[in-house]
Amino acid sequence: MRRTLAGASVLLTSLAVPAAAQTLVGSEFRVDNATSGGQYQPAVAANASGAFVVTWWTQTGIPQGVLAQRYSAAGSPLGGEFMVNESGFSYAPAVAMKTSGDFVVTWIGSPPQIYARRFGVSGAPLTGQFRVDTADFGNNSKYPRVAYDTSGGFAVAWEQYPEPFATYQRFSAAGSPTGLPIFVADFAKFPDIAALPNGAFVVAWYQTSPAAQVWAERFDSTGNSLGGAFRVDSSGLSAEARPRVAPDRRGARSAAISGWISTGTTAPSRRSGSRRIPSETSSSRGVGRRGATSRSARGSSRPARCG
Repeated sequence: MRRTLAGASVLLTSLAVPAAAQTLVGSEFRVDNATSGGQYQPAVAANASGAFVVTWWTQTGIPQGVLAQRYSAAGSPLGGEFMVNESGFSYAPAVAMKTSGDFVVTWIGSPPQIYARRFGVSGAPLTGQFRVDTADFGNNSKYPRVAYDTSGGFAVAWEQYPEPFATYQRFSAAGSPTGLPIFVADFAKFPDIAALPNGAFVVAWYQTSPAAQVWAERFDSTGNSLGGAFRVDSSGLSAEARPRVAPDRRGARSAAISGWISTGTTAPSRRSGSRRIPSETSSSRGVGRRGATSRSARGSSRPARCG
């Protein structure tokens, strides 16, 4: 699927799979119902049956927040658009969907804190909105991304300021936090996360120092590093990058699965690239990482580093 933003509306175009032979399925269609105001940053998630949900944030009406719309595999709307957040100005949503059709939406609140809310297959909320980053993080969390694992649990990755570092928090299938937040990398912006078999995750991020590069790292179900961080791009970046990572579902194995990272940039005119992540990666030195790795060695504002 390709998400586009045209004027003040959210438009969507469907593509048939597999990716190697994508073709349009019908014409683009409008998602939002707004008659005025801006509609921004759409995100979409689908399950294996083809049902999907689109979420975005709006400047129309009060409150100005995150909206969502569900669709069948045929592209027909399921109910109407609905408000995701319960209170406060909310923006920059991300969404993930389970095989069952349940889904979770995460976003930035005001002040900048990360929130999420779970919904059932019918679109009915399973929870109220809840905070993902803890109070120890203060009010400087941005750019959340979310992914479900194979057991029905999920993880949310985000960027933390003032010194940018990336972290993620795991949740059970019931939505309860699993352990402490996992530190990923210092000087890291725009992290993205995807699930691998056996409860593992892969996180990719844009490294700002000592050089502009894209890095990634795999973590097991308890947050331990699997092979260490490794560089994704091969020749450096001349512009800020927002990596995207997704599992390769064609060749799943019990131990690991290949993933695909695309170093998409913030402007279409800038360079982009992609690289397949091997199922086993050799350990590489993590750029910009601190020496202390234990919970006790890091201040209360720092998450745990298990690996």
